[in-house]
Amino acid sequence: MRETNLAHMDCSIARTVEIIGDRWTLMIVRSMFAFKGLHRFDELRTELGISTNILADRLESLIEHGVVEQRRYSEKPPRHEYHLTTAGKDLLPVILALLRWGDTYLMSEQGPPVLLRHTDCDHDTLPYLACSHCHKPIAPRAILGRDAPSRSAGTGR
Repeated sequence: MRETNLAHMDCSIARTVEIIGDRWTLMIVRSMFAFKGLHRFDELRTELGISTNILADRLESLIEHGVVEQRRYSEKPPRHEYHLTTAGKDLLPVILALLRWGDTYLMSEQGPPVLLRHTDCDHDTLPYLACSHCHKPIAPRAILGRDAPSRSAGTGR
């Protein structure tokens, strides 16, 4: 029995989780970013150890929701690559937040499996969440939610 469809909730997080909240979907998106740079079906299948039908299903969903686009690279036989759209690239902070959390709480004795290098300054970096206004890091206790002005009083997020 399928769980409740979150796409109909009046909540940005719920609607997002409905699209990318599956473990395979996040791993596919992660593998397409530059630090992995995989774009072909067989590369993704091999890297992730995912079954063909699950990978095809998740890619179809990502294309349908505008997160990934399909680009043909061979006519005979027809072959495609899969690339992140702008919406897909905008998931980078999500992927980096998961990486940072995993490195903090689930790291092995050998250390993190991946180090991130910021190519603009050529230094290793740790991702962090910052305020778009003052650029200070955002701590969990330093952020509050409130209804957007376009919302009627009393409606939920």
